Amino acid sequence: MKSLKKKRSYIKGRVTKLENKVNASDLDKELAKTFLKSANSLEDDLISVENSILELCEEEQEVEEFENYYDEVLLTIQHLTAKINKFINSPDNSMHSVVQLPTIKLPTFNGQVDQWSSFKDMFEGLVHNNNALSSIQKFQYLKTSLVQDAAELIQHLHLRADNYVIAWNLLCENFSNRYSTVNHHLKNIVEVEYSSSKLCLASQLCS
Repeated sequence: MKSLKKKRSYIKGRVTKLENKVNASDLDKELAKTFLKSANSLEDDLISVENSILELCEEEQEVEEFENYYDEVLLTIQHLTAKINKFINSPDNSMHSVVQLPTIKLPTFNGQVDQWSSFKDMFEGLVHNNNALSSIQKFQYLKTSLVQDAAELIQHLHLRADNYVIAWNLLCENFSNRYSTVNHHLKNIVEVEYSSSKLCLASQLCS
């Protein structure tokens, strides 16, 4: 009996931890499914332990006490399960929900630095600064416009509205810095070549 009570307390502790995770997490659909699986497993464990405890109870008062404890924990699990299921089945919150996008023809960007400036200007004009589009729509446009190295840079970000700004800033910081560096090097090369040409011309004139 003592070991069963200990196991039941352990289950209750896990339920509390799971509840805290669900309330504190920035849920996406896959994480919600993982939490739901854990909740279902905890419910099965609780029922199994409670049945074993009740078989060993001899006094009615003891049975009632254990049943009240069981009902409390089970109710918490069921509320938790209902909350997770509601999130999973809600198209607004699902990261995999399909949003019908207006037709906008965009170029693709593969991560080549010399193409970044033109891509950025066009994307900002057609999508990023378009107030008629939601953040999730903008993120979908962005993901469909990126290939190769550029796509890999943000592939870890799930398709959620709050991730759009993160993804866009990540691209801007990465490729704008590279673009500035390349331009700086090119400018130096041009200046060196220009200086060399002037020296060469001066040398020819003096000879």
